[in-house]
This record gives sequence, C-alpha cells and structure tokens, in this order.
Amino acid sequence: MPISRVRSAVLSLGLLGLTALTPAAAPGQAIDWKAVRMEPPIVSSASQIRVSDLASGKVKVKGPDLAANRTALQEVANNRVFKVTFESFYTQPDTGELRPRTGEQNLEVLFADLRTYILVPTPERDLSRLTPDQGDFIIEFGAAVDRAVAAVFAKNPPAVIRVNAARLLAEGAKSGAPAFGKSVMAMLTNTYFKDKAGKPLPTPPEVFFYALRAAENLLAAYDPAVLVGQFATRHSLPDAELVPLVRLLEEMVVKGPPVADKAAPATVDASGRPIVLAAPVAETPEADPKADAPKVEAAKGLTPEQVAVVRYYRRAAIRALAKVRFDTVGGKGGPGGETRPAFTLAKVAVSDTTLSLPATAGDAAEAVIGLAGMAPVTSITALNIDAWSSAMAVGMAAYATPRIAAAASEERSLPWKVYSARLNVAFSALKRGTVSSPRLRPFARPLADLCDIALADIITPLEKDNQVGTDRPSTDRLAEWRRNNPPKDPAGSLYSDSPQYKLNYKAN
Repeated sequence: MPISRVRSAVLSLGLLGLTALTPAAAPGQAIDWKAVRMEPPIVSSASQIRVSDLASGKVKVKGPDLAANRTALQEVANNRVFKVTFESFYTQPDTGELRPRTGEQNLEVLFADLRTYILVPTPERDLSRLTPDQGDFIIEFGAAVDRAVAAVFAKNPPAVIRVNAARLLAEGAKSGAPAFGKSVMAMLTNTYFKDKAGKPLPTPPEVFFYALRAAENLLAAYDPAVLVGQFATRHSLPDAELVPLVRLLEEMVVKGPPVADKAAPATVDASGRPIVLAAPVAETPEADPKADAPKVEAAKGLTPEQVAVVRYYRRAAIRALAKVRFDTVGGKGGPGGETRPAFTLAKVAVSDTTLSLPATAGDAAEAVIGLAGMAPVTSITALNIDAWSSAMAVGMAAYATPRIAAAASEERSLPWKVYSARLNVAFSALKRGTVSSPRLRPFARPLADLCDIALADIITPLEKDNQVGTDRPSTDRLAEWRRNNPPKDPAGSLYSDSPQYKLNYKAN
C-alpha cells in the first residue's frame, strides 16, 4: 500500500473511529456546537503587552509577579488554543463528517498565532540570545498551552477537533517545555484519556500519531538553561523523564506501535500489539529494473492494511527516536537508568532480524539521519565506531537500492528529494564532526570517505533526480567501502561492553 494511501487511511481512522470517545454524527445530523465550542477569554491589552514582554525577556517571569504572569500566560494560551473548537474553522457536508474549512478562514491562522509565542531553543537560533528569563517563559507558557489543550480534550470533541488540538500540542512541544513530556508519555502509554469513572481509555489513533510528533519535537529541543558552549550536553527534558520516553520509543521501533487493531481485526494482545509477526518476504528489488516489484506479504496474524498502519506509525517513532542527539542517554545509577538509542537506530539501518517488521527504505533513511547526527558519548573503548559507521553504510544502501531499481514497492511515493536533502545535511555535518569531535577524529579517514561516497554517489543524484546516464545513483563504491571497512568485532556488536548489543544483519 503506497505511503500516501496509508496516511489517508490513518487519518480516516482518527476521523471515523473510537466511537467510545465521540459517536460519529449521522448523515445530515448537525454538530451540537454549544456542547463543543469553548469560549476563549478576551485578552486585555495589558495582558497582551505583559506576555510579549515576558517572551522577549524584558520582564522576569519569576519573582513577586509570578502569579499575575501565570494568569496572563494562561489567558493567551487559552485564547489561542480554544479557538480550535470554533465552528467557523470547519464545514459539515451532508455526510455528517466534520472537516476543516479551506480558504481564508482556515486553521493555519491558529497555528501562526500560537507560533508567535513559541520560543524554539536550537543552535540555529543562537542560544546566547535566549536569556534565563526566556527559559522561564518557555517552561511557564508551555505548561499553559498543555493545560489549554487538555481542557479541549476534556470536552470530548469530534475527532477532527482532537486532531487539531493534538497538532497544537505538537507545535508547542517544539519549545521543549517539560510539561509536554508528561502529557506525551501519558498519551503514548494509553493513560491520558479517562472515562467518567476515571478508567484509562486507549488514546485515539489520530492523537497517538501527533503524540509521536510531539515526542519528536521535544527530543529536538535544547535546554535553554545550559550555558552557550555547553548546550549540546543536554536535552530539555530531565533524565528522569527523558530515559523512559526514549525507552518507550525504542520498544515501539522494535515491536511496532500498538495500532494494528485500529485497521482491521487481527490476532493482537491486550495492548493491541500483534502476538506473532513472521518476517515478510524480502523487499530487495529484482536486479532487472523492468521486473515486477516483489510482493510484500503480510506478517502472520496481520492483514496487509494492518502492516501498512503499523509501519506508518513506526516510522513516526523512528523519526522521533532519531532526534536523540547522543548514542547513550541517562546513566547507570541515575534517575531512569541508561539506554542506548543508537543501538535501536542501527537495528533499523541494517533491518535487524529482531524487528517485528523489516525496515523499509524510508525507515532506513530516518535511522541513518539519526545515527549521523548523534554525538558519541559512550566510552570510546565501548562504542565500536566501525560497527556504527558500517550500519550507516548498510542503511544508505537499503535507502538507495529501491530507487535505483525503480521498483520501490510501497515506497513508490517516498519523497526522495526531501529525504536526500535531509541526508545531505546529516552527512555534511558528520564530515565536519570528524574534525571537531575528539571521539571521531581517530576514525576521520574512513568516516570522511563514507560521507563523500554517500554524498556523491547517492544523495546528490537523488536530490537532482538523475536516473539516466553516468550521473545516476549507484551503490558500487559504497559496497567497496563496506568490504574495505568491515566491523572488527566478529560478533557484530555495536558496543563491546555487553553481548546484548549484537546486530543481526538481514541476510542479503
């Protein structure tokens, strides 16, 4: 099933499913907007000015005016978020299905209004311009937006409104405010929504998807409280929250997110995960570009539609995990313990046989982008850089091969130019890192060669969409690099300090 069709199917699940939360309107039946619409507070000019000054760092958040500042921040957050329930942003055809309105009065206005106050602490922003007071603003305004979105969910609105409320949550999460971390974890563990008796309800599939997007945004954010020059040592979430979130994403990447039951009946356990997943037929295309693409059989116990849905959500989990900037997070004896997301991404890159479903070309690209952008922080004697770079090489071959053979199976609609542009950024940064990083410098030559080959032979041709002549993508030199730079550990371990980090490469 092409990715574009999968995305459409997933969104339809959100708009039409989970009747336990919101019954669908019957054809021609109007929505009771009085029960749905939330009147946003009118923000006074004084509050507007106060919040603008807080965002710019002109006024301190903390101190004697903290209570007044929080009131103003909540007013602005409610004003921006509650409008997502306005009927003026939606249309309802005779089918009874509520849909976002297009034209001038569309929901992008709300997102633009919210972005006005979303400070995103990234290196590109120049963290030296974010003052400690602005760091306090990020924390407090993020908490206000989180509460406003929760209030919308509490009204039990139709699914399309839930979608857009979840999108606002994901937008706010770009700031890295810790309040979003607790909500995202609750959504991804099916403990956020409750029935009237307080019993947890499954997170609606459309909200689950945007919770993964919010996790991605949270992991991409830096901690503005860390001094310039040291900002790369910390995510915005504390380890006690960061490590459990990363572990949860790792589990979803390996086992598949618990969404198979949202597509069609299948043999699943109580959490919605498939009980048995047999490996599908290998996706490697035939050598002849004119040959038919190999058929991908559904995993045992799952329909093809369910496999497509699981893969769609899993890619969102891979993309979120790829935003972790270090090969290891947390620490032994620390809050939450330690986990090594680089190992899970390497599994995806090599389509490790322990994955519930083999990785696709898009999965491999996301994993390679994540691996290339990770800073090695584990002891250089424990992390096998040669195995790390080899996994990236295998992932690049897995990414390029379907396009070269023009038989990409369900990857036919993959945005090749977009992925190649992102890979370009990742490998260019990695090559610079071989000079600036003390941990990578001893391996500068083979890493730089890998970057040059990936850029010249695969990424640039795919960015230009060159499929004819001598300037078409090729994996020949990449295969030669792999032969010349095999991992030295015969067991194929990414880390040498424990046997649990062995990579089980898919048989070629």
